[in-house]
Amino acid sequence: MAMSGNVTTATGVAADLVRIFYWPDRAVVSTTEPDPNGDWSFIAPHDGEYGVTYIADGCQPITHGPYFVEGEDPFISSVVSLVHFDGNFADLAGKVWTGGAQIDTEVYRFPPGAGHFPRGPYVVSEDSADWAFGVGDFTVEAYVRLSTMPASFYFSPFGNWSGSSGWCFFVRPGGYIDWRSNSTTVVSGVGIIEANTWVHLAYSRKSGVGRLFVDGQLAAKVSDTQNISRTSSPRLGGNLTSSDWWSGHVDEFRVTKGVARYVDSFVPPIHQFPYQ
Repeated sequence: MAMSGNVTTATGVAADLVRIFYWPDRAVVSTTEPDPNGDWSFIAPHDGEYGVTYIADGCQPITHGPYFVEGEDPFISSVVSLVHFDGNFADLAGKVWTGGAQIDTEVYRFPPGAGHFPRGPYVVSEDSADWAFGVGDFTVEAYVRLSTMPASFYFSPFGNWSGSSGWCFFVRPGGYIDWRSNSTTVVSGVGIIEANTWVHLAYSRKSGVGRLFVDGQLAAKVSDTQNISRTSSPRLGGNLTSSDWWSGHVDEFRVTKGVARYVDSFVPPIHQFPYQ
């Protein structure tokens, strides 16, 4: 659901900025400029209570709220996979995941659970053209938590990469992060993941430019014209190479095909993604 309003100063001039924040912890989720008439709108990324602060030169900031707003995803039609791990591996986009991995109801980013992948058990879905991004835009993201730092092998939380085809994230010894497409390490050794800490990872490609984000911060921006044609299902808990199994947890896995959700640093999600 969208929030909207109109804000002008006493002289009839539009305010400079409208700042939207999540009311419980005051985390800023959006800053926008109203149009010349003072009109503005905002689509909430998840259900919750939000506040609004109006900012104008020469005026004291004015805050209103809280307002309860239902979350809405403007790119819902492009979501090809969304797994909340709410007690099972149900996929809101309709994929079916099967395998030997379990749900952990004690360690999670968002209650009531997260996928637990202790170096071996995984889940896999059906093969689909949805996993082949071609040369187009896409976004792959999730929260990950590493239990054991890799010492020699690379650990992969999810992906369908093997050999010279597919895509995946890698975490190297030391916690450094790679994004792999086909036979190319598109992004190499950026950011750092620490053990036993939840981190939001996202790779977003727009018009041949790939961006890797760690907890919402832009960690790398690179040319990426890889033609990703592999239709094999990704695994949650690894990629298609057995030595790369993940050691830890995954929560809030989402794949968006045809849309680059992130081009600049952003506030990582503080609630589950909406599916409406």
